[in-house]
Amino acid sequence: NSDKVQINAKLTDASSNKQLWSESFEGNMSDLFSLQDKVTNRISGSLGPQMLIVAASESESEKRKTNPQASDLILRARALGLKGNDVANLEQTIDLYRQALKLEPNNLDAMSLLSFVLAALAPRSPEQDLRKSRSNESHALALKVKEIDPNNRRIYMSLALYDRENDNLLGARQNMETWLELNPNSRGISTYAYILLLNGEATKALEIVSKIQKNNTKFPSDTILGALGRLHLVLGQTDLAIEYSLKATQVNSKVPGYWVSLAVAYALKGESNQAAAAVAEVKKLNPNADGKSLNYLFKPLSASPPSYKEWYEKTYLPAYRKAGFIE
Repeated sequence: NSDKVQINAKLTDASSNKQLWSESFEGNMSDLFSLQDKVTNRISGSLGPQMLIVAASESESEKRKTNPQASDLILRARALGLKGNDVANLEQTIDLYRQALKLEPNNLDAMSLLSFVLAALAPRSPEQDLRKSRSNESHALALKVKEIDPNNRRIYMSLALYDRENDNLLGARQNMETWLELNPNSRGISTYAYILLLNGEATKALEIVSKIQKNNTKFPSDTILGALGRLHLVLGQTDLAIEYSLKATQVNSKVPGYWVSLAVAYALKGESNQAAAAVAEVKKLNPNADGKSLNYLFKPLSASPPSYKEWYEKTYLPAYRKAGFIE
């Protein structure tokens, strides 16, 4: 049929010439864009983020002729970041990006990635001074990158996280929407979901995160699973909150926030033993954790709608206390 088009995609190991993967796609000539999306999603779902990040990094390094040692440090940091969202991993990635910037002070990749990791880690810092200094350093780096390259796709998440830290819900949402335009179908969508959550849009957030989860079933992300657990919790779907929070802890057991959501969900169900066990995991991971570092994703901002503030004060916090946490 002359209206039909077929695309054959193959992945071959260049060193051994061994074919690793192949697939054929068929569609109509009149809808090539839809077919292109189908191919892209299928390939990304099959290969996983690790290979795509390596390929992207290698091509970027070649294109920009950066310092090879700096490129290696950045690549190691990005690979490490894929291993989990726990504090130890984030601190190690920060160290690697700092090393890269010592070798190449104007490397935009290192600057933008360091900015993001600092922004992600800041609210989880045990001391408020450290939290503020990390957030401010992240913001300064993001603004520096933005001045050089306003279309840098990473910095808008850093800017959004800075806005959230500074009680600017509108700014956070606007920066995340710019980020989303530059990063469609990203596994990093959970940050946008949490901004929507604070804006009282948990249902919309759940739809968006669920779509990303379906595209990445072969390579489950603890951040996506954790987001699904939290969103179901806010929506009153406690069993699903427990299911996804448990899955997040199975992928990465070192993130206290997943255990917090699990503990709160169990407390809401009246399952005190399970709640206590989850609280114990949090205390084991972070003995100095308090409400400021454990509840930052849920805590309403000034501009959050009254209905969300009421849920936080009358449903979440009582269950948080009932589970055994101290604010």
